[in-house]
Amino acid sequence: MIHKDNRTLPASKSVPAFLLTPWRAALLCTLAFFILYVFVFRPGYQVDDDITMIQLVSGYLGGQPVPFMVFSNVILGFLLNILYRLPTHLNWEILLFFLLNFLSVWCLVYIIFSLPLKSVYKFFGVWVILLSDSLFLLNVTFTTTAAFAVISGFVSILAAAYKGSRFPRRMFVFGGMLILAGSLVRIESFLLVLLLIFPSLLVAYRFFHLKKLVISSAIAIFVVALFYLFNVVYVKSSPQWNSFSIYNDVRSQLQDTPRVRLSNIKDSYTSVGWNFNDFRLFMSWFFPDEGLFSLSNLQYLVLHIPGTEKNPFSAALSYFYPQPTFDDLDSFPYFFMFAAGLMALVTFPSLRKAVWPLILLLLTFLVLIFYLIWTEKVPLRVWDSFLATISVFGLFILLWAKLGDDQSRKKSTFGPVVPVLLCIAALFALYYAVALTQLNVARQAAYQNELSDLKTLQAQGKIHSGALIVSPALGLPLVWSNPMFLDLPGVQYLEMGWLTFSPPYYTVLHEFNVQSLPAGFYQNDNVYIMVKANLRDSVLEFIADHARVRVVPQLIYSAPNYDFDTDYNNIKLYKLILQK
Repeated sequence: MIHKDNRTLPASKSVPAFLLTPWRAALLCTLAFFILYVFVFRPGYQVDDDITMIQLVSGYLGGQPVPFMVFSNVILGFLLNILYRLPTHLNWEILLFFLLNFLSVWCLVYIIFSLPLKSVYKFFGVWVILLSDSLFLLNVTFTTTAAFAVISGFVSILAAAYKGSRFPRRMFVFGGMLILAGSLVRIESFLLVLLLIFPSLLVAYRFFHLKKLVISSAIAIFVVALFYLFNVVYVKSSPQWNSFSIYNDVRSQLQDTPRVRLSNIKDSYTSVGWNFNDFRLFMSWFFPDEGLFSLSNLQYLVLHIPGTEKNPFSAALSYFYPQPTFDDLDSFPYFFMFAAGLMALVTFPSLRKAVWPLILLLLTFLVLIFYLIWTEKVPLRVWDSFLATISVFGLFILLWAKLGDDQSRKKSTFGPVVPVLLCIAALFALYYAVALTQLNVARQAAYQNELSDLKTLQAQGKIHSGALIVSPALGLPLVWSNPMFLDLPGVQYLEMGWLTFSPPYYTVLHEFNVQSLPAGFYQNDNVYIMVKANLRDSVLEFIADHARVRVVPQLIYSAPNYDFDTDYNNIKLYKLILQK
């Protein structure tokens, strides 16, 4: 039987009385974990989508904060608009993410400490929770933050609905709030978790009070749907943002799916008046011509280019067996945790009740991941969200199955294999944390140096005091900035990417008297382009093809090359001069 909040853990002379309450012990454990990973190690952004959304809600682009975050709910945007107006340099979106993640971890650890199991099982359960989350605190992104909150919310509801549980009813409410918060950050993460765990619940329903589980889950899903509907309606109420939303959705169906492959697109782009250089620039995030890269042209390509991989098996093989990189190390702890779970099943034959739910969980994962590989791009953040969900939910399936077997609780103990596997997982996680910390420190120092270089160029008069620097995709490494603080360039910087044709995109151009791009590069004295050297000639060719003028690039600044991260090597700042 699981006792209530005012209960205490088994007494021990070596444990202070303060820690004998599960929620307090869980709070201290979570605090220690966050102090280590946030203040000892060094967090960083995983991708640049987060910093792009921060530019919108903070008002960096256009001078006016907007709630439209494109990939997150406008309700979160409203809250962030208020926070970013405060006279601080704190990066409120990331701080909210850390708060949400803290509550998610605290909830899961509290549930484990509350279970009537031996201390050794609780210890290893908490170990799995912390290892599952450790990557997300150093590789910050909204996708994984949302996924971890949603899985924590569902586990909270399931724990309260477990037969024999005496958790307070507020666990249903708290779980629903975590699910809602995660869905506001990213609705796709909510759907990912729900789809992944639902089939295994169909065979594990005997663990729970079905009526409580169905009602609480249905209410949570209904509230999520209402908030999602509000976001849809609010976006549609703004004609400019609604038009951009439609365009961005179609654009993503080209750039974020197998349609990006030359083997699929072939010569289809010629049907909409593109040449190969236009197509290459579009895939490199440079598509400023509203007529050439119109919504109708993109819709035509979406309809006429295959949206799936021709051979899903070879696509899956290339995904699972890529050239090893540093990022691949983040998956190792999960694999050893999976192996530990398998060994736990072998160690405790009484856990047969967990076999089918776990099998269905893994089969569902395989089906979903193969489907996404076949139809979409599967970035690292989605893969990590899958692995964390399987780890956390699989852990609780094992614990709930064990709770249902009294004999197993009394007699059996872990053999040496499970602890060894979990220790190996912890060592990989620790190694990755140290290596990623070193990388983030180097990145953040390099970013500060580049900001300093731009200030020097302005002070020396080499670039206009009221300059606008535009980059197709890779230019200033904003993604290398310290996520704890809002540290955007003093000079106005516009990275096109998926913000192209958005209302803030036009606001910035209007503010600098730019009628359109790329004409503004050579018609306005204060507009500069920051681009990889190998993409510069493609931009010049684009201007020659469509504006019928020739421009000469005047080199102003060459960003340093970095051994620790080659993505931003060969970046240069140019002023394009019209050749008469």
